[in-house]
Amino acid sequence: DDFVFLLLALALHKASVLDILCIATVSQNNLARARFVTWQCEKQGVTGIPIIAVDRETATSKRSGQALNGCLPVWDWCLDEGGDTYVLKEDSAPLPVPTLQPETFVAQTIRQRCDESGLVTLFMIGPGVVPELFSGCEDKIEAIFFQGIKDDEASFNFGSDWEAYQAIEAWSRGLSVPRYFLGKHTAYATQLTQLQLAQIADANRDFPFLMALQLGIAPFRDADREMFYKLYPLPKGKESLAAMPSEELAWFKVMSQSSAMYDLTCLIAFLFCGRENMPYAVTTDRNTDFSIGAETHDVQLPLEAYLEGVTELLQLAVKGSGREEFENVL
Repeated sequence: DDFVFLLLALALHKASVLDILCIATVSQNNLARARFVTWQCEKQGVTGIPIIAVDRETATSKRSGQALNGCLPVWDWCLDEGGDTYVLKEDSAPLPVPTLQPETFVAQTIRQRCDESGLVTLFMIGPGVVPELFSGCEDKIEAIFFQGIKDDEASFNFGSDWEAYQAIEAWSRGLSVPRYFLGKHTAYATQLTQLQLAQIADANRDFPFLMALQLGIAPFRDADREMFYKLYPLPKGKESLAAMPSEELAWFKVMSQSSAMYDLTCLIAFLFCGRENMPYAVTTDRNTDFSIGAETHDVQLPLEAYLEGVTELLQLAVKGSGREEFENVL
C-alpha cells in the first residue's frame, strides 16, 4: 500500500497539484526501501525530491515478532517468456546506492526543504518516525496525518515501534495543529476488486502497476501465509494455490480484492479535507484531533461510488495525467 500511496502522491507532485518536499524511508531495511522509492520516481518521471534512508531500524511486528524488513527489489524482476511467472532480470540496471543517514542529517535536510517552502503537512505513514527528524521545522507544520488509530498499540504501524509513536504523539500534541488519525476500518472496507485493478493497469500498459502490487505483498504472504489467507481467503476450489510460489501470477489473479490500501486513505483524506465532497465522516476527539475509520469505515458515499472514484484517481496517476485532469476529479 506504500506503493499505491506514492503512485498517487508522485503523480500529483508531477502535475503540480502537490509539492513533495522530502521522502524518508523508515521501519527496517531502509536502504532497500529508499531504492524502491528511487525506482518508483524514475518510473513516474519525477526528479528533485530528496529520498532519505533513516538509520532507525527497530520496527518489529507485534503479531509475529518478525522484523519489518520485507522489501522485494521490484526493479530486478520481469515476466518470463510464458507470461505467468516473475523472474529476476539477467541484466538489471543498477540503482543509486543510498546510505543510512543519522537523525541529524535527516533533520537538516527536512529543515532546509521546509525553509524553502511555506506551511507543510506531514504524513506519518511507516513505523519509526521520531520527533528529532523535524527539529527546527515546528513553526512550519500545518497539519499531520497518521496511519493508525490514535493511541492504539494494536495499530500495526504504531505498535511495531511503540516507543517512537509515543514520542511523536507527545511532540505533535504540543504543536496544537490538526492531527488526523486514519484507522484500519476504512481500508478494510474499501479494497479494490481485481476488475478495478485491471482497469487501472490498462490505463498505461508500460507502467508495472500489477507487478509492483503482487511483488509488494509477496514478503507478507511468504512470511505468514496462514494470516495472509485469513485476510484474503481464496475462492472455493482454489485452495491449492495457497502453496504456490509468490513469483507466479495465478494466486494473485484469483484474489477477489486488493490488499488493504491503508496509506491511500491518508492521502485521500488530505486531498478532500474541508471540502463539501469529503468522502469520509470525521470524528472530533479534541479541538485539534480528528479520527476516521477508528470504529467503522466512515465512508459517506455508497462504497461502490467511492471505489469508482479511487479507481479513476489511480488511472490518472498511472497515465501521468496533468493538473487539469486531476482537478476535474478533485
